[in-house]
Amino acid sequence: MNLQRVKLTVAGLLLVAMLPVRAITRQQLSQYAQSLNGLNKSELKTAAFKLMNTGKTVLSYGSGSQNTWWGFYATDRNAETNECINRYSNLKFTFGTRGKSISGMNIEHSFPKSWWGGSQNDAYKDLYNLYPCDRTANSKKSNYVMGVVDRTIAYDATAGEGYDLVGKGYADGKLVNMWEPGDQYKGDFCRSYMYMATAYQNFSWETEGLNQLQTGAYPTLRKWCSDLFVQWSRQDVVDPLEVARNNAVAEIQQNRNLFVDFPYLCEYIWGDSVDVPFNPALAISTSSDDVRYTGELIPDNPGNPTEPTEPEELEGDGTQEHPYNVASALKVLKKLAVDEQTSELYVTGIVTRIEEVSAQYGNANYYIADEEGGETLCIYRSKYYGNQPFTSADQLQVGQRVTIRGRFTNWKGRVLESVANASCLVEPVVNGIYGMDMPQEAAEVYDLSGRRVTVIARPGIYVIGGRKVVVK
Repeated sequence: MNLQRVKLTVAGLLLVAMLPVRAITRQQLSQYAQSLNGLNKSELKTAAFKLMNTGKTVLSYGSGSQNTWWGFYATDRNAETNECINRYSNLKFTFGTRGKSISGMNIEHSFPKSWWGGSQNDAYKDLYNLYPCDRTANSKKSNYVMGVVDRTIAYDATAGEGYDLVGKGYADGKLVNMWEPGDQYKGDFCRSYMYMATAYQNFSWETEGLNQLQTGAYPTLRKWCSDLFVQWSRQDVVDPLEVARNNAVAEIQQNRNLFVDFPYLCEYIWGDSVDVPFNPALAISTSSDDVRYTGELIPDNPGNPTEPTEPEELEGDGTQEHPYNVASALKVLKKLAVDEQTSELYVTGIVTRIEEVSAQYGNANYYIADEEGGETLCIYRSKYYGNQPFTSADQLQVGQRVTIRGRFTNWKGRVLESVANASCLVEPVVNGIYGMDMPQEAAEVYDLSGRRVTVIARPGIYVIGGRKVVVK
């Protein structure tokens, strides 16, 4: 059974069934996370620490109104069936009155409270770390390190297929007590752990926690651990259920788990992008209107790979005379390997969103589509006409039809975009004459010597209607 697929299917159903919460748009998320812009590695982690603690208000611990179980009713309940979402075992439990604890379940500190000494501070009550858990699984997990359980040594799998394993595993080469979440929840838990290692990076760690963590603002997670969590975050993508829980907790606590909002944020702190400045305006997110992060999976049975397929129809051929439209360009780019680049292509579309026009760096970040609301292509750090620098924000407008010349890439396997500083605006060819908006027939025409021309008798460069065009 493909449990990852089951997870995504169930998550889609549960998303509808959970209590309604206010989703966040990409623009709202970008504004919320603006303090992270331009940072990476330790500086980015510290900025995230500050942001995730700004305005945070945690519930009181336990049962009763405005306490933890009251919060679980919004964050971990299927509203259609009243079932409690249990991520630790295959046992089923049902909510009663809101705020009342569920018999046979505990409030589980997934990131164990003993690791900071058990003090009943904000970390003790933070819903991003607290989950409803069946009592037996909670007891077996204890305060063990989270990692990969060694299957060659005796271990406990009584939580059921797709759920917790408890046994021994290696941390920095040392065999220690360890628990391992089911594949369908590895990403969920590692993003909770990354949140805790960031939101509480000022804590001193002790006991079993020292096998997972090191005291200090950076990196906090030990190298073996951050490497594993980044890997799990890639493999078990954020699904609608996790997004819904993040939004529900945000409604209650007034802060957000940025590792759910920006699934690749961990790469800029511990992973393969630590030398790249993070930009929340451009980063792939799980916001309600960002379609770039889908978690799409390869089918279990993809069919007969030898079966012939009809060739894809493309509009344009990527030349200046016949540029690709955005839909065709995306079809071509989706076939690229990770970080593979195209040769020089021409793509035309309408500017739908402008992230930045930088006079300081002379480039712009924006998106184009074939129509408003259509699939978008990211134009990243692109230059003005003739590969000249942008000098002011009014040189680019939403709704403007443009043609881009440049190389394109599948950046890190995450974003289809133009290669940074390797593209620019160009005048497209229309009926043999270069020009985005062809002037009216009555427009005055001059050659480059300033002489008025009544008939264009030969190819060359002319000024028509106040704009320089090339006639073939």
